[in-house]
Amino acid sequence: MREFKSLSILLGFVLIIGLVITMIFRVTVEGGQEVVLTAKPILFGKEGVLPEPVSAGSAWRAPTTSVHKYLITPIRMDEALNDIVSSDKIPVDLNAHITLQIKAGNSPLLHEKFGAYWYKNNVQDVFRTEVRTFAKGLTGGELISDADSILEGQQSIEEKMQVYINGLELPVSVKRGHYWQS
Repeated sequence: MREFKSLSILLGFVLIIGLVITMIFRVTVEGGQEVVLTAKPILFGKEGVLPEPVSAGSAWRAPTTSVHKYLITPIRMDEALNDIVSSDKIPVDLNAHITLQIKAGNSPLLHEKFGAYWYKNNVQDVFRTEVRTFAKGLTGGELISDADSILEGQQSIEEKMQVYINGLELPVSVKRGHYWQS
């Protein structure tokens, strides 16, 4: 009877350890990425976005913890703008892009304040509006062939976007804003 009790305790202990080990998952980080972990404990622990990103190697997580990967290398966001009417009333199709970079170590702040769709929800419409506004100030010919006007517009849009992003306290920097004729 005593051996059965000892064996039951040992078996229970092994079962509990086995369950704990199978409930932990490993998260690996690729080069140029940061991983944000969002804790969602069932019984105990603090809930929410963990303040430190996983930026190298790997980390262990509970099955209730969600994983969000962010590229911290420059990211090019392309936008197609159709039928923008230039100052001489000629409809022009433009393809624009802006290159943004998440500041290293700030992906948890970005995720917590702005979410996984930070570009679409906070930057995309403002960028498209800036490009449209600039294009409406030039003639169709200037949009196609005036390199000085285009360069001036690119610099202006880049500066305006960085001011806007800084105003939001978005931990992102503008690397380059461009547009070109389709």
